[in-house]
Amino acid sequence: MIQTSLNFKHLDNPVNPVFANHETFHPRFGWLKKGFDAVTRNPDIFLQDDAPVRLGVGKNMVRAIRYWCSAFKIIDKKNSPTALGKKLLVNNGWDSYLEDPASLWLLHWNLLKPTCEAAAWYYIFNVFRDLVT
Repeated sequence: MIQTSLNFKHLDNPVNPVFANHETFHPRFGWLKKGFDAVTRNPDIFLQDDAPVRLGVGKNMVRAIRYWCSAFKIIDKKNSPTALGKKLLVNNGWDSYLEDPASLWLLHWNLLKPTCEAAAWYYIFNVFRDLVT
């Protein structure tokens, strides 16, 4: 059995230890673009009763899209597009439909940088991997 002390005193809040905000959904293809475009048009979209109809997904998927967009830091906590989100996903941006594998690497790095909202991903990629080597 591997034992470790998860000591993050060297970092200021590297991870927000909140789990299950993704409503059990992994980030699905198209959700980041869909969520980003929706908040660009209407920052309150995720709070509206008709959000499932407008986004074309189920109610719990609306919450998952909001979570993943926030976790990947393409929208902020106020549901406004971030600078990275704008540079990457606006029409004629760096990769508005996330077709380039480099964009996925950039998003993955952005997901895991402090303060990380995807706690399980943070621990797997940044903490537990050190225990195996």
